[in-house]
Amino acid sequence: MTKKYRIKASEGFSEDTTRGNKGAYGELLVCADLLKKGYSVFRAIGPNSPIDIIALKDGKIEMIDVKSGTKNINGTLAFPKKPGGLIDGAIYVVVVGDEIHYLFGSDEENSG
Repeated sequence: MTKKYRIKASEGFSEDTTRGNKGAYGELLVCADLLKKGYSVFRAIGPNSPIDIIALKDGKIEMIDVKSGTKNINGTLAFPKKPGGLIDGAIYVVVVGDEIHYLFGSDEENSG
């Protein structure tokens, strides 16, 4: 029987790392990636903002919601969805470990 392994968002963190700090790490990872791609990046200050990041490039504004997720051996992503759903026009970005996956409406390809 073949084992199915999952890559967890929490891999590589110490046991003492809080959920909030793991989320902040994912958001900062996405910010750095967007900066490398030439975006101006603005991060929400409050922990309960509906959008985590606003990115601006060539006059186009992108609203980004960053989620920590998992990935199974087949590459399928799993991540929590917001109770009210995604804000119209926003992009989900799922962070698994140090992999970044842009989903739903982004011009960017999945990267890892």
